[in-house]
Amino acid sequence: VLGIAIGRGAKGALAIGPNSSAPNNIESMAIGRVASATALGPSIAIGIRSQAQSDNDVSLGIDSISSGSKSLSLGYNVTSSGVSAITLGSYLTASSTNSIAIGIGTSEASRLINSIASSLVVGFSSTPTLFVNGSSVGIGTTTPGYQLQLTNGGSWSGINAGSSTFS
Repeated sequence: VLGIAIGRGAKGALAIGPNSSAPNNIESMAIGRVASATALGPSIAIGIRSQAQSDNDVSLGIDSISSGSKSLSLGYNVTSSGVSAITLGSYLTASSTNSIAIGIGTSEASRLINSIASSLVVGFSSTPTLFVNGSSVGIGTTTPGYQLQLTNGGSWSGINAGSSTFS
């Protein structure tokens, strides 16, 4: 394979670090400890045990995995498995097309997960705090029935909703 491989067990297009590999494409890059960019097309993996498994994937961090084409994983123990999926944080999964997960799950066993296509979840436990899709926003719910839906009550002050003002 044409390329540069530096480090014990390194191989591929650009592989730097112990047991890092980018074996399948001259445009791939793996930098770190046991980082791998194994797609047939271009991909980038940087960090410790980071993996970029599909074309045009980018995976940065520790135990981060990008396996959906054109996906991005940034952080600790994050997985972007949907096409064009994005994760940013810790203990996260974005598993559907164009899904985004931002925040911090509780643990490996209790991850913050977004499995809804073309949506964003934000949270700081395994339950999303904020959910956004193309037509609605949910606070405390991932299935809003209105353009804006709050669950578990709420309080408002100075909110104007058409001809009504809540205070």
